[in-house]
Amino acid sequence: MKTLSRDAADSHLEIREHNEATRVPSRHERQHLAAMEDLGLADGEDAVQYALMLSMQEAEGSARGEGEEDVDDDEEMEAVRAVEQFTRKEIDDMREVLGLVRRAEERDRGDGDG
Repeated sequence: MKTLSRDAADSHLEIREHNEATRVPSRHERQHLAAMEDLGLADGEDAVQYALMLSMQEAEGSARGEGEEDVDDDEEMEAVRAVEQFTRKEIDDMREVLGLVRRAEERDRGDGDG
């Protein structure tokens, strides 16, 4: 039984190796492989390490505040202020509406008791 199992595993391995050797990569895969080659990455493991390194650099840059656009333009600052003002007004209006709803509910509860 062990011999049969070993033969099956060997056959499976041979078939897999044959399939990998004769398989034609897709256009998308060829583009990725070419991009990896351009970056000097030999295989998928190198690509993963490179992506991890870039991710860590990006995270460090974000922690230091790099990469954030400074809002220098007066028009942009004015637009930001207008949006903030609009948002505050919207919040105030919502609080007022919620207060009216709360008072109406309290009034309805009072009418139902008596």
